[in-house]
Amino acid sequence: MERRAAHTKATSFSHAAFTVEAIILLVFLVGALAVFTQLFAHATTTSQQAAQLEQAVVLATDTAEQFSADPTSVAAKTTHDDLTVTCSVTQTQETGGTLYNANIVVSSSDSQVYSISTARYVSGVER
Repeated sequence: MERRAAHTKATSFSHAAFTVEAIILLVFLVGALAVFTQLFAHATTTSQQAAQLEQAVVLATDTAEQFSADPTSVAAKTTHDDLTVTCSVTQTQETGGTLYNANIVVSSSDSQVYSISTARYVSGVER
């Protein structure tokens, strides 16, 4: 009878140890899953921001090249997808010509994404 009681006690202890070990493993797996889910969500957000920044840089560069070709022909405001390009041009008369300055800002609906400033001098002297 004592032998049976000792066997039952050892069996219940091994079942309890297995249950505790399984619970600890489950908690670890749930925690690891939560961490990986947050990492992937952050990576997705960062990827979307990088794509938007890349598109903003291309739009600003295109506008700057258009300004460089002809400072007076750049549109003050254009919209591409969800980005708005605003180009403010100022001119300063110099002795030999005109200095044009452009401030190009690319923004989304809620904030500024990218900005660049450039200048071009147009000579008033004919050659």
